[in-house]
Amino acid sequence: ETLHAINDINMPALWLWPNMDAGTDEISKGIRMFREKYQPRHIHFFKNFAFEDYAKLINNAAVLVGNTSSGIRESAYLGVPVVNIGTRQNHRERGENVIDVNYSRDEIREAIKKQIAHGKYPGNHLYGDGRAGEKIAEILSTCRISVQKSWHWRIQDHPGCDMQDKCTEESDVLMVKTRFPQVVGSNLIAWDKIRN
Repeated sequence: ETLHAINDINMPALWLWPNMDAGTDEISKGIRMFREKYQPRHIHFFKNFAFEDYAKLINNAAVLVGNTSSGIRESAYLGVPVVNIGTRQNHRERGENVIDVNYSRDEIREAIKKQIAHGKYPGNHLYGDGRAGEKIAEILSTCRISVQKSWHWRIQDHPGCDMQDKCTEESDVLMVKTRFPQVVGSNLIAWDKIRN
């Protein structure tokens, strides 16, 4: 239905093959059959693009059509008009640049026309403004961070360690020190000073 709607619009279009999701083989087969049957001169098919090229393409697109997350995320930031088809992106927040439609050829075609007539939307920072690293660094520079190591072994898991005496293996000493400091007392303090 989407291919027919794009074909009906009769404007230059770049079509990307689907990701390796469930159902990809059938979708790819349908695209190949459509391409060979109708041989549309205005639709150009591509397997993928480098991210930098893809971002430039969608930023300059009249409309992005499909069910890709870039129609929800990157396109919101760039203000690119989007026709989101189906349920794949359900429950994701979206900007005002997105029109959701079902799998009907007529509904898809009409939404595409509407988005082309609308043109670019103002950029929306719903998914960030590109300054996440700066914001995280600022928060980390002003908060007090404390790290406390914790060991979680059970004493019966370590042969060679008798709770009545000091432990005979270093791993046992570490375990007893953290879990049972009252049992071994000064022996661990002396061991700690030697190890450090």
